[in-house]
Amino acid sequence: MPDKVIEHWFPSAEVAERCRKGWGRGDDIAGVGPWFALRPPALCRAIILCTLIDWPTDEATQEQVKAAIRAALSEDRNTGMAEVRKWLPDARILDPFCGRGTIPLEACGLGVQADGSDYAPTAALLAGLIARDTQRRDWPPQPDLPWPSEGLGTGNVLVDAADAMFRWIDRELENRLAPFWPKVDHWGVGPLRPWAALWCRSVPCTACGKRTPMLADLKLRLPHARGDDGRGGKGDKGA
Repeated sequence: MPDKVIEHWFPSAEVAERCRKGWGRGDDIAGVGPWFALRPPALCRAIILCTLIDWPTDEATQEQVKAAIRAALSEDRNTGMAEVRKWLPDARILDPFCGRGTIPLEACGLGVQADGSDYAPTAALLAGLIARDTQRRDWPPQPDLPWPSEGLGTGNVLVDAADAMFRWIDRELENRLAPFWPKVDHWGVGPLRPWAALWCRSVPCTACGKRTPMLADLKLRLPHARGDDGRGGKGDKGA
């Protein structure tokens, strides 16, 4: 039986870089539901490739295999997938403790048949939800949105539709709340829309009868210049 790539080489640097941000980190999968074991998709993809692909005997072919695996771990989730599939054997994998199902999900993305199971009902539920998640679907041409869109323009129909919807909701809230929350000058900056209301007891003025709130100060927080770390606090300049 020939050696596998993982017995001789593993793209540790590429996996570490991809797990820092983007698809390889797995935030989209983690957002579906909490699970104590986080398996970054980039790590799972690298393990699947290096475990299934045979290690060539000549150095030239070894370098070709390494290049194909590195390309499959690039910033774009789909880059290099067609090339790396050429090196994959006809195989089927089983993950008996699949958790959220990241390993079977990445295997299917590589064109490898995969099965997963888990004793925990919550894990099985999450794995099923993620396996059917929209990120793995091919979105056909969709009808125009019922609201104007000057959104992100990512080319992803779902992302652009959600962005346009939230922008429309923001505009509608702005228009409908305008009569009740008029914009005011705020320490010389503005006009700005108030975002909070203070509820308190009030007492009538004995002279004019107008009610006066019983508050020592109407300021929620004094303005502070932000420091280099971008956070407010005692260490900020001007605090």
